Amino acid sequence: MTVLKCADWLASIIDNYEARPDSNGRAKRIDKRDFEDSNEVEKLKYAIAQLISEGALKANYGRHARRAEIESVSLQDAGPIYRMLGRTPSAELARESMVALRREAEGWESNVLNEIESAWARNKRWQGIDRSDAAQIEPIQLLARALKAGKHVGQDMRSFSAKEAGDSKLMETRRKLLAAYLFADENEPLEKLERLINDEGARKIALPITLSGPISLGSMPIGSELDYFSIPFHQMDDLTIDEGIEYVLTIENMTSFHRHASEINLMPRKGLVLFTSGQPSTAFKTYYGRLVEQFGCKVPFFHWSDVDGGGLEIANSLRSLNPSLRLHLMDVDLAEDHGVSSEPISLTNANYAGTVLEPLARFLSLPGAKILEQEKIDPAHPSFH
Repeated sequence: MTVLKCADWLASIIDNYEARPDSNGRAKRIDKRDFEDSNEVEKLKYAIAQLISEGALKANYGRHARRAEIESVSLQDAGPIYRMLGRTPSAELARESMVALRREAEGWESNVLNEIESAWARNKRWQGIDRSDAAQIEPIQLLARALKAGKHVGQDMRSFSAKEAGDSKLMETRRKLLAAYLFADENEPLEKLERLINDEGARKIALPITLSGPISLGSMPIGSELDYFSIPFHQMDDLTIDEGIEYVLTIENMTSFHRHASEINLMPRKGLVLFTSGQPSTAFKTYYGRLVEQFGCKVPFFHWSDVDGGGLEIANSLRSLNPSLRLHLMDVDLAEDHGVSSEPISLTNANYAGTVLEPLARFLSLPGAKILEQEKIDPAHPSFH
């Protein structure tokens, strides 16, 4: 049982109030057994009497033989308790943290800024960011405003990001945060950001697609000569894939891709293995969609990622193109056996409900969750797993 001091007990009233500002009048019971010693109980009695006299608390008395004893109190006015504790209200701290973010804000930002301030006033994080780290949102603001103004049109993603926010990779590494800022209170913010970027410019330069398998380029059977190779995206139409492939496997990380291609997908190569390079690019997803159309009804499609929030997002991105996608070397048992302990990951489980990813999403959201880097697991043929 937690042993309390008078100040702790009063602070808990404020904690509950800040978490739920509409909870005025909610009763809090007084149990002498919760306190460190009789001195703390006496301090609390004195404090409660003073706060009742100031209108901060309302006394709720017992019945019958205990009708003269205060059994609980209800919050009426938090102000006197803040003053007694010497504590600054979280709403005030949140407003202070928002000053820089609101200084040059445009009209459309009011919704998301109010959402951020509301979360911080309740001592909650917004998109994983605490009010003490408010400066992390400032470069996201700059990118969001530039996107709204159409400054991205005709630019590649990294040049645009570097020019507007001073970080060439920000649009890639903080994509979810940028989407949440741009499309607050809207459904499918990531999908809307993707459409904004892909339909109107700021395209990521189409990197070559790296793959392994029984493939010919024109009349040249390059798949029989090389464990894997990279092909410029604009030449992907020249590739021919052997119709006898047994599976398609996408892999997030290069080390695991290299090992699967050079240790598992050996001659005669029966697997078509693709390196996603983290979150797949628009070009990659375009090619992947073609593969689903060509082979989706003929062979199983697998994906292998890290077991963490990013890995689930990558798998879900591919699953949106192929609902029949299967996971490879990604399950709770492997994470339990080989993963490392992590703080629970904040996931919107609704995004994964009813999908092959739901068990992992649920696992990562629980206390005691473990994340797993895929490099810790030896590659294996999908058919054998």
